[in-house]
Amino acid sequence: MTALLDSAIEVLIDAQFSIDRETGLERAIAFESQTVLGFLLVYDNPAQLLSLWHEDSSKITGERRFQLRSAGPKAWNTYIILLCDVPATDVQSVAMTEIEEDLSGTRKIVRAGIRGHEDTRNALLSLLPLRAAPVLQPVAMPDEIRQRTTELPANVVDAFLSLSDEEQLVRLLEEQ
Repeated sequence: MTALLDSAIEVLIDAQFSIDRETGLERAIAFESQTVLGFLLVYDNPAQLLSLWHEDSSKITGERRFQLRSAGPKAWNTYIILLCDVPATDVQSVAMTEIEEDLSGTRKIVRAGIRGHEDTRNALLSLLPLRAAPVLQPVAMPDEIRQRTTELPANVVDAFLSLSDEEQLVRLLEEQ
């Protein structure tokens, strides 16, 4: 359980969140960025998560109610994240989905079967900023246009690509 909490802290710190370990619960942290705040709770197994999450989240948000009230627009981006490293059964997974769909008070992310840093990062992905824009290879636009315009006659595409005047292009299209 502490390995999962440590991994979650590492992911959040890497994403520039500030972390507060003083939450009143041993297995929980508070986190905050410029636009998001929330609480992350870790459980031993899905059964424990399902039985304790409501009481724990009420306790942790109740103790921070003044912080939440003064958060302004950020309060609309308050999350409760519930994690455990033991996989859930099908019945437990359904119950966990129901928790996520309950938007009263806070948004919720609930995941079980978290094994390692990459799983932790994936569980928190919706909170994390984009890392980097994709690097795209240069594209030969005339070739790309020809490849994607297979429904048009080749002479029309050629006229378009040769930057012919608009009247000639319209005439060719009308002839088709």
